[in-house]
Amino acid sequence: MDSVDIYRLSYDGEKMNVVKTDIHGNTPLQRGDRIVVIANETQRKAFNVIVIGEVNRPGIIPISKENTTIRKVIEDAGGFTKDASLRKAKLYRGRNNIRFILEKEFGLDLEKLNDYLKGWPNPILFEYEKNTMLRMSNLTEEDTIFFLADEQIRQMTNEASIDFSDVLKENSETANLKVKDGDIIIIPPKATTVYVFGQVAHPGLVKYIEGKDFKYYLDAAGGLGQLARSEDEIMIIKGESKAWLQADENPHSIEPGDYVYVPKNPVRSFDYTLGKIATYLSIAGSLATILILIIQLGK
Repeated sequence: MDSVDIYRLSYDGEKMNVVKTDIHGNTPLQRGDRIVVIANETQRKAFNVIVIGEVNRPGIIPISKENTTIRKVIEDAGGFTKDASLRKAKLYRGRNNIRFILEKEFGLDLEKLNDYLKGWPNPILFEYEKNTMLRMSNLTEEDTIFFLADEQIRQMTNEASIDFSDVLKENSETANLKVKDGDIIIIPPKATTVYVFGQVAHPGLVKYIEGKDFKYYLDAAGGLGQLARSEDEIMIIKGESKAWLQADENPHSIEPGDYVYVPKNPVRSFDYTLGKIATYLSIAGSLATILILIIQLGK
């Protein structure tokens, strides 16, 4: 700190005069002067990245302002565990929505991670997972309501993207990616199960067995419920891309981490059915009136 600005406002408040002086100067002050000591703000701040999941030392990793690579962060976190799923690892950039969800929506103190460092914190990602699943779906408005209810149950009970496979290779492009203050890295465990949900007797995780088709996983989940849609409407949701595939056309496409979703056949009340019939009759009556008018005009 070597200089001082003295802000001196005129009597009518319309003009500001700035007197610049050395910090050791003897400039006389006047009533109402405001003094600003000039100094560059220090950049010695608590920059950090949070690493959650399958690393050997998860937690808060100190970084520099702009020069720490993702490789260095993973090394400081002790490297990946043998159960880490590098294909599904995610880097959430900066102080964005995922941090807000962690801190505000779920009340997690990111400075004290002892209780939730390991594993996959499913509830915090409900909104993200829900929206990525719906993006490529073929659901109608009614189907979406049922799906969201089933999806929330799945998220709240399930125990279980930059490609991290080259992160520890010194000269790879991924390894040299610079992280930023507030970044969050989540390393989920390798998937060994398929999640079956919707209209099945016992929705939940089913151990993945190579070569088994979707019917095997439905049977393992207790079979179809009474209100389940027909077999050609059962969907496989890919765990990584969240793409929706029709199960009966892709019976052997299931991989670890995928989902099998059985939609619900909605129950219609008499009033609903009567309302629909009235709508159809109204449309039919309007078409008949138009047809009669056309015939009359053609004579």
